[in-house]
Amino acid sequence: MYFQKMNIFLDFDGPLVDNSQRLYSLYANLVREFGSQPLSLDTYWNFKRDCIKEEEILKITGINDPSKVQEYLSKRLEHVESPYYLNLNRVIDGCVNALRFFRKQGKTILITTRRSKKNLLWEIEQKKLSPYFSGILCGFDASLPPSEVKIRMINENGCMDGSKGIIIGDTEAEILCGKKVGLFTIAITGGIRSRDYLTGMNPDKIFDNISQVVHAWDSILREVKGL
Repeated sequence: MYFQKMNIFLDFDGPLVDNSQRLYSLYANLVREFGSQPLSLDTYWNFKRDCIKEEEILKITGINDPSKVQEYLSKRLEHVESPYYLNLNRVIDGCVNALRFFRKQGKTILITTRRSKKNLLWEIEQKKLSPYFSGILCGFDASLPPSEVKIRMINENGCMDGSKGIIIGDTEAEILCGKKVGLFTIAITGGIRSRDYLTGMNPDKIFDNISQVVHAWDSILREVKGL
């Protein structure tokens, strides 16, 4: 049946877990190590949602020394996926109900460009989300943009076997990836990119959160079948 062939690709950070506190806490702690005062959570997160790079945020914070910026970025990379900071991620309201629903519609495949698959699997277990995924694609390549990494993971794992599918994410990576491999693209505005930014990427559908996707499922399927 059609539903059994449906591949539903889901980004993790943003659509399923709120990572704003994790990223901000790491930023604030490191900025204090350098003797500076961090921006507020709202200010920092608004910059991230407008796709402002971490280096630019540091300059706004008052850290301009190139050596300190590089040290900051190195320490950030070291700690951003550590269990200590991953514990600050919060499961989005409605996430579990949405995953249960998607699991009934076809294959739910988690797709992420996290660097550490080991720590990703640890977090999924800690948050009791592992039963809801049919597969997990996790990969990183510093030489490629995240969208290209996701395209490669989908192609290398034979996920596009002639069946139609959907990709749900909160960044440009999922939209660009979906358009390239022929997936129906759904953008979630409650994550690390703003509605204005995501609208400019021209996804097929745009919603505030994952629960709204479930509520609109019948209309989404009608459009998916028309692809």
